[in-house]
Amino acid sequence: MHAHMISFAAMLLLTAVLQTPVPDRARAEGLAREGRTVEAMDLFEQIVNQNPADIEARLWVARLALRLGRVDEAEGGFRSVLREHPEDIHARIGLGMVLTRTGDWQGALEMLRPAEQTAGENASLFSALARAYRRGGDDQRALAYFRRARTLAPDDPDVALGYEAAARSYGHWIAVEGFGQTAAAGDVGSGSITVDVRVMPRLHLEAIGRAQKGPGYSDAAGGAGGA
Repeated sequence: MHAHMISFAAMLLLTAVLQTPVPDRARAEGLAREGRTVEAMDLFEQIVNQNPADIEARLWVARLALRLGRVDEAEGGFRSVLREHPEDIHARIGLGMVLTRTGDWQGALEMLRPAEQTAGENASLFSALARAYRRGGDDQRALAYFRRARTLAPDDPDVALGYEAAARSYGHWIAVEGFGQTAAAGDVGSGSITVDVRVMPRLHLEAIGRAQKGPGYSDAAGGAGGA
């Protein structure tokens, strides 16, 4: 009789577990990609609570913690995965990003560079390396890695912004703006051009020109300087 009661209780417990709703992983990932970070993190934390061995869900929790600025929590999450899986490329990338954000760009490079040998063409890795090099002041390498990341992920806005920032720091760039309209008194127009030329690793020459033209008048001005 006693054994029968235990068996019946075990069946009830198993039934309760099976009826417990499992968080929708696809929905959690969708929320994360839509920028609904808090909602996504709540779902992934539920997944981890139900299955602590779910490495992918743990990585998502760490990524989302970093997105929310909870750097210590993110670092702990990535390191916990690396203790179990030292070569996990996603955990290495995540921890490298954490270290770069906290100013330890040298530690980030030590974490990321070995992964480059086995990760293949990985836009996330190249982007993380670019940010670490840029934090360390090596804009040339940063720009090279951002270019590689942009080739692989041309629609990634974070990669695009990182590339543009590195290009302005290291390379040459030109910006042109213009305005024109037709009025009763005649055509009116104005424009400007800015040229930035890198002449040495830490020396840029900048030239700026502006012009305006309207009925009976025209005006132009320009200047140059170094930084």
